[in-house]
Amino acid sequence: MHAVNESGQFFYDHAGYGYDPATETPEQGRKRCARELAAAEAERTERGWWVEWTHDQDSGYGGWYTATLYHAAPLTGERTALTSCGAVDAGDGDPYRRVVVAELAREALHPSD
Repeated sequence: MHAVNESGQFFYDHAGYGYDPATETPEQGRKRCARELAAAEAERTERGWWVEWTHDQDSGYGGWYTATLYHAAPLTGERTALTSCGAVDAGDGDPYRRVVVAELAREALHPSD
């Protein structure tokens, strides 16, 4: 992929993708999804949202995690969970963690998609 930026290339290389066979090719869908995740990642950073990773106690597997996306209220600093995902099989340093964080941001930014 001739990505517009490094983030787009990262998601092209590491994230899954979908496409509408009526309107795009698999390659077009892959590029679109990479761009969407890169945009969500940038917006998450701009808004100051962060993710906390905790061991997923409900998964039944010791190495699985829950990722929770938070934001802080401007005046009080009180944190609020925006969205989360459990049963993530990605340890420290796994590039899939970055994909999960971008997916959570995309979900929080576009909840109806």
